[in-house]
Amino acid sequence: MRIRLRAKDITTLPDIALIRHSISQPVPGVSAHTWELTDLGVQRCAALADALRPYALSRLATSDEPKAVTTAETLHTHLNIAAPLIIEPAFRETRRESAAYFDNLGLFRSAIREAMKDAEHVIFGEEAFNAARIRFTTALDALIAAHPGESLGVVTHGTIMAMVLTHWTGVDAYSTWAALEMPAFAVVSGPGRHLVEFKPALDVP
Repeated sequence: MRIRLRAKDITTLPDIALIRHSISQPVPGVSAHTWELTDLGVQRCAALADALRPYALSRLATSDEPKAVTTAETLHTHLNIAAPLIIEPAFRETRRESAAYFDNLGLFRSAIREAMKDAEHVIFGEEAFNAARIRFTTALDALIAAHPGESLGVVTHGTIMAMVLTHWTGVDAYSTWAALEMPAFAVVSGPGRHLVEFKPALDVP
């Protein structure tokens, strides 16, 4: 699935790509913040790089979570980005060290939906979802200010990515989050963060 709203023109304002990490390996009883990529997840990064190549990203930043770092490192290599990779803890997922492991997808989705509906309060984990979104966008604004005119990619996580896209574009947070596979990406452009492309799933077998 791909939603593309305009043709890419790299002579216009620089783009920002929000990138959800590739396929991770859940480990019951272990914080999701520490999960790693599966072998397929590492392989899938090549297709992700191909999908992002038209945006000519000049710099990559990533959450400090292992699944995001490995995704970013692999993309960095495939895209031949000269600038060093930036690891920024503020780009990590909503804090959820104390959140229970859900082996039932329906129950997990219900928990996320409720936290998104009441995003000003701590409902899931240790951080209100709006507080997480502010934490992320504050760090992103600093990154943009430090590298003006560059097209930037940020490897992050599904819930925080959906919250940021909702803030920028008005899309429904839960529907956006539920559509995201691993990996996925969205590209926005300009000061108004206009949506250029939303690709919740890669076109792979």
